[in-house]
This record gives sequence, structure tokens and C-alpha cells, in this order.
Amino acid sequence: MDKVSIMKVYLLKFLTLLLIIFSLGSCSDPIFYLITEETPLIKPLIDGSPTKFAIFNNEMFVSTGKKLFYFNKNNKNKYGNIIWKEWERFDSFIVDLASTNSSLYVLYLNGSNGRIRRYYDDGNPDGYTAKEVNLSGNVQSIFVSDDILFACVRNNTTYTVFYKKESDSDFKEIPIKISDEPLNFIINGVASDANYYYLSTYSGIFYVDRSDINSSSVIDYSSVLPIKDKDNKIIMYFKGIINLNPNCAAAITINGVIYEITNKMATEKIRFRDGRYSTGALALWKDKDNPAKTLFLIGRREDYYSATSSYTNGYVEIELDATGNIPADVKFAEPGKNPFSTITGYDRYVSSLGKKLVNYFIQTPASIDPEMTLFAATHKDGCWSYRDHNDGEGVTWNAEK
Repeated sequence: MDKVSIMKVYLLKFLTLLLIIFSLGSCSDPIFYLITEETPLIKPLIDGSPTKFAIFNNEMFVSTGKKLFYFNKNNKNKYGNIIWKEWERFDSFIVDLASTNSSLYVLYLNGSNGRIRRYYDDGNPDGYTAKEVNLSGNVQSIFVSDDILFACVRNNTTYTVFYKKESDSDFKEIPIKISDEPLNFIINGVASDANYYYLSTYSGIFYVDRSDINSSSVIDYSSVLPIKDKDNKIIMYFKGIINLNPNCAAAITINGVIYEITNKMATEKIRFRDGRYSTGALALWKDKDNPAKTLFLIGRREDYYSATSSYTNGYVEIELDATGNIPADVKFAEPGKNPFSTITGYDRYVSSLGKKLVNYFIQTPASIDPEMTLFAATHKDGCWSYRDHNDGEGVTWNAEK
């Protein structure tokens, strides 16, 4: 190759290098922008798949594995931020938490069976008193509504639901049946309105009259029936339920169909129309500076995972109306995209919690944390929060440390 040819080759390589440098410096591709906005992730203190959160005696609790953590205004780091600390360690895995006004309930594994332990304050100077709850069988889930503990027990391939008021000595059964057959799915949530308790399962949502469940007499459970749609068909495949306000509940199906439920009637309000699914995570979030404004948070997940689609898990938001209900013309909003949102900075959200599957949310009461911090329990990436993690990144979604 002569000198002229060699010079042409070098010149071509040089021009190519300049073009690459210029392209990188001026690229407007969103993927490059998202990379610059990514939040460096923190190794979580509360790792794995945390349980749902519980509030008891002005403290907040969550657990993962065998560890039970607590969060109160006396636990602070050197920056003055309230932090989580380990409260107790069990010999076996903790499955779930629930709390009434006077008790914290911990569902844990005893061998292969689920058992319930109650913590309560009886003036013991050494802390809460712990007592095993007398409920035989393999307990699978626990929930509280209106200060009543509901427990779901597995019997081979079927399930039985029990309830207990704090003043009761024993549990009482709620004999749910579907076309005269026993319940075949675990309960995944409990809510209420002025007249009924609603028990959510994958088989449907069942209602119990409040006046019956509060009675000490023999209960006629002929009213334990599934919620039906306008065509009198049983609505199925529910993932979770929540109280929007004292007179209205909201429930979501696996496919992301949201119903409002009042006085045994279910009304479809909105649904996912992009092929995503619901994780079952539901929560209410209030603006700490304007508590009259409320957002309804809904966890979502994709039906597949890929490098180009992993930014659309996380959650979406719905702004409720002044009565605390879902408006007729409602639309889902991505966090950080509307002026009224749980966060600011959508682009930082999609590269952090937006990638994760959220199982549970909770907004900390102002009595515990004046900032009313929003927490999320993820599917396998630990406990996260939206606040300043003192990592130089400002207020972001990141794991608790």
C-alpha cells in the first residue's frame, strides 16, 4: 500500500472517531439521558421480600426473613433522620404482620405451619408482652379491619376464615362457600363500608354483615356471598382490597380492573389497558401540606421482562375526588408526571423503583414521622422509601439503609 493510500485510511479512521465522539456528546436518545439520571442503588438494610407494614403504639413495623424491624421517632441517624432498627429476631421465618389498636400480630412459621404471636402493652417495664394466639391449623394470612383480626387457615386444598375481636377469648369461623363448595383460595385483603366487611380472594370478594359479625349470638351466615357484577356474574381474580374512605372500598383484579364497592355493589371504575398486571399493592397517599388532597397508589407489573421494557413496573397514581372516591373520568398517572404526585423527577423514578415490583405501600403517619415518608416493600429488593438517603442524590426512591 502506497503512502497516499495509508494516509487515506488513517484520515478515514480519524474522521470516524470524531463522528463517534460528536454523536455521544450531542445524542438526544432517551436511553442516554436515562443513564445519566440513574440513581446509584443502596444495599437494603431490610432485604429480600418484606411483609406488609403494621402500625402499633405509634411505631411502624415490617419484617423480612426472621427479622422484625421497627421505626419510631426515637430512632435517628446522625443526620436527624428517623431510621429502621431491628426489634426482634425469630427462630423461623416471619410471614406477615397485622395490628389492631391494642395489639401487634406476627404470623410466623412453626415447622411447616403458620402460627400467630400477639404483642401487647400491659405495663411491662421490659417492653411488650408476647403471647401465642390460640388458633389451630396452618394459618396462611392475617388482616385487620375495624379493629378485628381476620385469619385464613389452610386445610389441605381448601381454606377457612376466622375472625376475632380483641375482647373475644376465641376465634369464630366465617363459613364462606362458593356454590356449596369450600373456599379454594387464600384471603388477600379485608376492607369495609358502613354495612359490610369485604373479604377479598382470587375466587371473588365475599361480604359479611357488620351487625352479624359484631353479635355475640349465633350468627346466620347465609349472607356470606360473593360480589357480583351488573349481569349477576361473580367477579373473580382479585389481588387486593382497600378502604378508600369509611363508606367505600376499592379492589383490583390480577388484570388491573379496579372496582369501587359500596353496599355490596361493585362498579368498575378503570382498568389497565396496556397488557400489564396488578401486584395487589394498594395504598392511599396524602399531601402533608394539604391533607385534603389524596392519591390512590396501585402497584403494577409487566407480563414479561426485557432490557427495553423493565422501566414500567413500579406503580401508578389516581387522584381521588373531594369525597375520597374515584372520579368518573379518572386516568392513571405516572409518578412525577403530574403537578400533584407522590414524587418529583419521573426520570429518576423509572431508573429506580420503576424497575421493581411493589408488594405493599405505606405512608408514615405524621405522629411518627412529620415528613409522612412513603415506603414500599418490593418483591425481592427489600424495603424502599422516597426521601433523602444522605447519599448526595437528594430526595429519591432508594432502599433503606
